[in-house]
Order: sequence, then C-alpha cells, then structure tokens
Amino acid sequence: MQEQQVRNIAQALLNSPIELNATERTELQAVANGETATASRWDAIKKIASKIPGLAKAAKGNYDDFLKWYKALDWKWRAPLMAAGLGMDIYILWQMFH
Repeated sequence: MQEQQVRNIAQALLNSPIELNATERTELQAVANGETATASRWDAIKKIASKIPGLAKAAKGNYDDFLKWYKALDWKWRAPLMAAGLGMDIYILWQMFH
C-alpha cells in the first residue's frame, strides 16, 4: 500500500464518527501526518478501523459476506472508507483486513 493511501485512510478515520481516546487520536494523527514508521502505521489503522461495527467479523469471512456487510453498512461508517478511496474497490478493502 502506498504511503499517501495509508495517510488518506488515517485522515478519513480521524474524520469518522468513531470515538477515539486521546492516545488513539494522537497515534492516528501521526500516521496521517506521515510521522509513523511503516511497520506500525498499518497496525494503528487496523486497530481504529476495528471499531467500525461488524468489520472484524466481516473481514474474517469470505468476500461475498464482506460485500453484503459493506452494502448494509450505515453511510456514516461507510463514508470514511469511501473518502479514503477504499469504497471504490471493496475487494482490496476486504484483503487489507483479511
């Protein structure tokens, strides 16, 4: 995954309705600013994204089930993923969390 895409995902999650504590917000802001090491930035994004209702369970399943979950997802949760450019390719999104 390219640096800019990771930064976009982090920024989209910061702007999402996900409730973040101060530590999570600081960690995610560092990723969005490009200040986090490559190895840990994806871990931070996955940790925060796992707060999207049903994502963890949906990502563990097959792609068809993930697609059903995504299509049924409320817009306020889908919007950050779309803003990050991930809504355009659901398969890539599934692979990222699978």
